[in-house]
Amino acid sequence: MPLTANYIKEQFIPFFDKAIEWRQKAEALVVTDISQTREMKMAREARAKRESEAKAAAELKAKQDAERKARNAPDMAKLSKFAKQLSELAMPDVKGEDAQNIVKNVNTLIQKVITYI
Repeated sequence: MPLTANYIKEQFIPFFDKAIEWRQKAEALVVTDISQTREMKMAREARAKRESEAKAAAELKAKQDAERKARNAPDMAKLSKFAKQLSELAMPDVKGEDAQNIVKNVNTLIQKVITYI
């Protein structure tokens, strides 16, 4: 799976949504006096809960990514071998201009496939 900016952004959308939700809750709590101990306690608990949830979610995500990477390791080895075989592929020696263009285009496409792999 390609690691593009969009892919990475999509993976973190749930975290951004949760952060927005907690920011709204935190902004709703207003402490203007030292005697507002209940509000201060709520704010501390909300912050601790938010941090705990974020840590748990990040750990779960890291574990899932590691498991996925481990599951895909044999396939990645096969794909790497295939990419190497493609890069070593010998092109025919052609004389005609059209045939040379085809060989050139095939080489370009092979390089794109290797890069994709």
